[in-house]
Amino acid sequence: MEKSKQYRRYYKDASVGEIKKAYRRLSLEWHPDRNSAPDASEKFRQIVSIYEVLKSSELREKYDNVLEFGLPDWRQPIYYYRKMRKLAWYEAIIVLIAVSTIAHYLMMWAAYYEKYLVLKQSLKKSRKRDKKGEAEGSVTQLHEALEVFRPRFHDLLPFLMARGSWDLLKLSIVLAREQLSRKEPEIEEEVPEPRRPAPVPRAPEFTYEVATDLKAVSTNNPEMAAKYMSEADESQKKQSGAPWSCEELYQLVRLSTEKFPPGI
Repeated sequence: MEKSKQYRRYYKDASVGEIKKAYRRLSLEWHPDRNSAPDASEKFRQIVSIYEVLKSSELREKYDNVLEFGLPDWRQPIYYYRKMRKLAWYEAIIVLIAVSTIAHYLMMWAAYYEKYLVLKQSLKKSRKRDKKGEAEGSVTQLHEALEVFRPRFHDLLPFLMARGSWDLLKLSIVLAREQLSRKEPEIEEEVPEPRRPAPVPRAPEFTYEVATDLKAVSTNNPEMAAKYMSEADESQKKQSGAPWSCEELYQLVRLSTEKFPPGI
């Protein structure tokens, strides 16, 4: 720092052109490819860094301010700002919560002290009253009221934030349920009722009756005509419900054997 202050008088009134000319001369002199000195690389980097500061008027002003007044200490806000910039996001959150908790705790004690002053003034007024019993009763009531404002551990800011978050979560759940219950009837009204299937017409059922008054077809064969006549007579007898005679039974057996010979 002292050496920088000594060199300050050389570049304080120097123009940008003079600084560039000096930078070109020194960079050629201390470039590692041109200078074989062991510290040539380090000095070349220092020359480049100094040139980057001096070629900008804004950076040069800040640099002169640091040389004149020094780096900021704990009494300046910029000191804490630079410290906070070096912290991670979770570390910054922890620091903010800690500082806020301390500030909130001090504010609770300030409120308690304010209530204490109010109580002290009320006690002075109560002592001036004529009746002492009423004054003692008022003092007891004021002490009980003051006990409510006394700071407690569970009233700190982190606990208040946790309780507030939990209450907010429960309130949001209740509001969401109420909103859903209001939307359910609207959804039910919008749903169309299912259509009933059209009734299928039943096919009419027809009952068929066998005609009994039909006669056999006439043929030129007398034997077949006689046969048909006998069969028609037999069917009429069966429909009439009369008992069969021996001749009818014989004819039935003969006809059945002719139509269905044995062995088939």
